[in-house]
Amino acid sequence: MESGEIERWYLLAQEQIGHGNAEGAVESLRRALGLDPELAEGHALLSQCLISTRRVYAAEHEARLALALDPSNPLAHHSLGASLMAQRRFKKAIEPLTRALEMEPDAALHYRSLAHLHRLAGRKTEAQALLDRAIKLDPEDEATWCDNGELALDRGEIDAAERAAREALALNPGHADSLVLMGYVHLRRGHLETAREHALDALHLDASDHGALYLMASIEARTNPFLGLWWRFNSWLDDLGHNRWILVLLLFYVAYRTALILLEDGNHDSMASAVEYLWLGFVVYTWIGPTLFRRLVAREIETVSLKREF
Repeated sequence: MESGEIERWYLLAQEQIGHGNAEGAVESLRRALGLDPELAEGHALLSQCLISTRRVYAAEHEARLALALDPSNPLAHHSLGASLMAQRRFKKAIEPLTRALEMEPDAALHYRSLAHLHRLAGRKTEAQALLDRAIKLDPEDEATWCDNGELALDRGEIDAAERAAREALALNPGHADSLVLMGYVHLRRGHLETAREHALDALHLDASDHGALYLMASIEARTNPFLGLWWRFNSWLDDLGHNRWILVLLLFYVAYRTALILLEDGNHDSMASAVEYLWLGFVVYTWIGPTLFRRLVAREIETVSLKREF
């Protein structure tokens, strides 16, 4: 009787995960583990769900429990790596993710996770190679196509990002991350209402989806008279990549200092003061812009929380 109840909760959790209901899956898995605390696969799966709900330290704890119960479980190794990656402990995450791949060399999931790790660390070439391998192994995995599109968007390749998003949505029209990706594609092209529709579609699937809420906040920032310029500038820098945008900001500073020195040497004091004020305004604007944007995101999340309580 007890084994049948464990299986029922476990299968329900898998069904909930398939529908994007991570919170529900967490509760179902806790019920199953309450009946059998030594179910390694259950702890590993619970770790995955906790990552989805942003409880990354609890996720690490569950992954380590799974490994203690069954060191040969690939999902346990993967869950540990994913939880460490979610904490941005990239160097620590490499070993368990690589171990999971060694144990299951034909599982697209492990290639995708390693690709995500390289992407977060700014190694886009390595990330692309791993995603290409994942697509070859499982061309019908919408999550891999979505990750491929997000990487293309990072590089500023809007058309490639759209193609990947369409592939993902053709496989699963209800894949929230792919809806968000398509929303960002439309946002980059200035199609604000279409972007908003995709964000709302994702929120209908999961009202607490942080990607969709972040997209909604981005749309608000894009249409905000004060934040709109900052959002465009920030998007342009993102398209350049980490190393290039650092170089661009250094060039801006060099140009400012050069102009200031030339104007002061030429006794153009009023123009030199104007340049100084312009630079100060630029610095302040780029400093407070992210703070205001984070407030927009927090406001969107708070609105959703109130609706859920209601």
